[in-house]
Amino acid sequence: MNGNVTPEGITADLESMDRAGLGGFQAFHVTVGIPQGPVDYMSDEWLDLMHHTLREADRLDLEVCLHNCAGWSSSGGPWITPEYSMQRLVWSETTVSGSSSFHDRLAKPEHKLGYYRDIAVLAFPAAAPGNGSREPFRIRDWKGKTGLERDTVCAPDERTAPAHARISRRDLVDLTAQLDAEDRLKWEVPEGDWTILRLGHTTTGVRNHPAPPEGLGLECDKLSRTAAELHWNHAVQPVIDKAGPLSGRVLNNVLIDSYEVHQQNWTRGLGGEFRRRRGYDLFPWLPCLTGRVVESIDVSERFLYDFRRTIADLFNEHYFGHFAEMAHRNGMRLSIEPYSHVGNFNHIEAAGYADIPMGEWWVHYPIEGDGGFYKWTVKLAASAAHTYGRRLVGAEAFTAQPDDAGFVNHPYRLKPLGDFFFCRGVNRYIFHTFAHHPSTEAWPGMTMGRWGSQFHRGNPWWEPGRAWMKYLARCQHMLQEGSFVADLCYYTGEHAPDSGEHRIDMKPRPPAGYDFDLCDTEILMRMEARDGRITLPSGMSYRLLVLPHGPQRPEVLNKIEELVRAGAAVTGPRPVRAPGLSGYPACDDRVKRIAAELWNPENPQHVLAPTPLKDLLAELGVLPDFEVEGLTVRTDAPYPSVDYIHRREDGKDWYFIANTSFEPQTVRARFRCAAPVIEFWDPERGAIEIAADSGGTGDGRTRLTLNLGPAESRFVVFRRTTSPGAVAEVRGTERHERLRLEGPWTVRFPPGRGAPAHIRLDELISWPDHEQAGVKYFSGTAQYEHTFNLSGGGLRDGGRYVLDLGDVDVMAEIILNGENLGILWKPPFSVDITDALRAGKNRIEIRVTNTGANRLIGDERYPPEIAEWHKDRLHGLRIGRFPDWYPDSPPPAARERVTFVPFRHHDRTSKLQASGLQGPIRIFSVSGGGAE
Repeated sequence: MNGNVTPEGITADLESMDRAGLGGFQAFHVTVGIPQGPVDYMSDEWLDLMHHTLREADRLDLEVCLHNCAGWSSSGGPWITPEYSMQRLVWSETTVSGSSSFHDRLAKPEHKLGYYRDIAVLAFPAAAPGNGSREPFRIRDWKGKTGLERDTVCAPDERTAPAHARISRRDLVDLTAQLDAEDRLKWEVPEGDWTILRLGHTTTGVRNHPAPPEGLGLECDKLSRTAAELHWNHAVQPVIDKAGPLSGRVLNNVLIDSYEVHQQNWTRGLGGEFRRRRGYDLFPWLPCLTGRVVESIDVSERFLYDFRRTIADLFNEHYFGHFAEMAHRNGMRLSIEPYSHVGNFNHIEAAGYADIPMGEWWVHYPIEGDGGFYKWTVKLAASAAHTYGRRLVGAEAFTAQPDDAGFVNHPYRLKPLGDFFFCRGVNRYIFHTFAHHPSTEAWPGMTMGRWGSQFHRGNPWWEPGRAWMKYLARCQHMLQEGSFVADLCYYTGEHAPDSGEHRIDMKPRPPAGYDFDLCDTEILMRMEARDGRITLPSGMSYRLLVLPHGPQRPEVLNKIEELVRAGAAVTGPRPVRAPGLSGYPACDDRVKRIAAELWNPENPQHVLAPTPLKDLLAELGVLPDFEVEGLTVRTDAPYPSVDYIHRREDGKDWYFIANTSFEPQTVRARFRCAAPVIEFWDPERGAIEIAADSGGTGDGRTRLTLNLGPAESRFVVFRRTTSPGAVAEVRGTERHERLRLEGPWTVRFPPGRGAPAHIRLDELISWPDHEQAGVKYFSGTAQYEHTFNLSGGGLRDGGRYVLDLGDVDVMAEIILNGENLGILWKPPFSVDITDALRAGKNRIEIRVTNTGANRLIGDERYPPEIAEWHKDRLHGLRIGRFPDWYPDSPPPAARERVTFVPFRHHDRTSKLQASGLQGPIRIFSVSGGGAE
């Protein structure tokens, strides 16, 4: 956090990660309003501390991923000079009349940072519009902006351009060579009114963010391999060199985070790249880039498609692709969040360059409204992993806005959202965020300003939360094995992205019970048809390929024709033309000729009509992969109450089934699988039970009943043989209350948290309901102690016993007669205690942990110890400087406040959160074969 870093803090952070069960971390250097610390980014001291980090990670067997620059977006720094920065087209216009001699200075287009380079000087007739104005007609983009304002690339609308706006290429006069070094142009102007267009490029001026001053600079040119390599050599290579043998082993990954630095539409050498890729010269079409029509609306639109397509190709190849090459050259992998609201690159193609494609989701708006974007990013990343043969699908998980960043979240609250994205294809969480704590004394310590879900050692439940980490590790292991099972593959087409397209509009929507992937043209060209399925070298296969609306290149249609003739099922609308001007107009004729044959229903091998996909799949004999009775599983619902994902390997199939609600669900489900052995694998307990088969359905499917508790998930595994250690499923279990544990309870609190050493509770209550302020506002772990007697009759006949804690906020660790029975972090808060239970006297300890919010709220009763606090729209209310004792000393003993954070997450009126053990606490005997 802005240069606030110590070796002691690094060691403490990483050791806490290890104890909590994490596998590694991504390293960022960001500011977000935090006062600047003593360690400058990329200084010798910073590199030494990074080396210390890598050595400690090696000792603890943690893997490290380095973000490629200061800030989180995107790739820039002070070493990027304007010529290697992101470029945008600019132009100036001069109107002259002939016949005359023009010998004057041409206005230089508006530019930034003193940097400007000419591209061309063109002249063309400028006939006045009918209203007498000389204002030129502009093709407007989707937001109504003209030309390339704000770095957009314009797209023509459907209106007819007025006659004065049509410029034939034959009328263009190239005056580039006649402009001298003093910006003077000599030209004998022909008869009539003429427009002189001076085109050039300048830097966009966009910088990486949020970065400290010593790491802040221009963003590198995303269309230039040279610029990408220049950035790498200054921002990544020094860390690799310092790491020595730890590079490629511990430091095994480089990250390009989400793209948030706007667009660019030019680079040096673009004309040659355009000619090589599109097969014709860019020069005569340059007026289109100022919003004018050349030849016709249709032809101009085709050129703009080719132009945007070229920008997108260069963006992907020279930025994402070259970063991948440089990472691989150093024995490392590349992680990418390959999407943006504003970037002019093709997202699905960008994802293909990632060794670990990543999506993201936020706590505040999970999957509806704006959250639909995050749902899409995860499906994008998962599709790239499936189709390109990548094992890992990462995600920036549980990013939190201020309302959710105040230490209010906990595993049970977050679990349904995380499970939902497991079902979208994620199999590696990357938690947002662990702010480095330079102090080992301040609590809860550093935060990333007002952002993030506080996944760090200052969170009270951080280490007890290792029980959640065990659950996640089991899920991720299962979801990283085998291959994803999907029926549909959506070809995204060869759209050229513009400023308005940041997600793919899939039409028609996939019906419930059928999963899908997205694919780009490169993947499409790798497809083969075998035994009625569409297969890929990655091992993926699909039953139906869904084509997009819009034009198609003849080469793509040839591939589709090849698939259809080989027996593949393909559906989609019939294209009527090719995109772009490459090979125009013959390319249109080829598209029409191929499409006429391929979409002919009288042709036995034709593209299927785009009827409702559910009906089409039924005609193909493809039944839903997963169905439930009495519940609706919809891919477009805010929260399907039951969700799934299906994977397969070596004749074994397993479904991850998640109850994504906080209510128990009885699920009567049909699976498109059958096997001699069906097992339930419980990722919370690590237990495997043989499922009682509810019977077949007569169509090759299996019917099962699943009783899922609140936010419970499990794997349903179809196998040929029983797993070692599997036990028979417990059905019809009855629980009989044997004992209710009444007070008094002794509750002990840790020192230094503002609470008394211990209290006596005759009845269990939520801590905020206690009269003592130290208990009311306590955050942390308190230990409940109690002794009870149990008659020994049931213990001698092999019966089983369950301890049920009732209501707990938010997690509990149980020690009975000295035996640790584990950590409970979600309802039902119950555990089998048979093996630890004794006849007669028993001693129980229950360590209960809550969130950190209450103590932060309680401390707002006291004045701040530092008077310098600042407030702004972006960073909120934040500390202006650190107290003198921070980070090298413990807080003063006389200090009233218990907590220290650099951002004010709460005030004294904020609502306290229910906390502690509230019960009722009961012991049940269990009949019917075993404990639930």
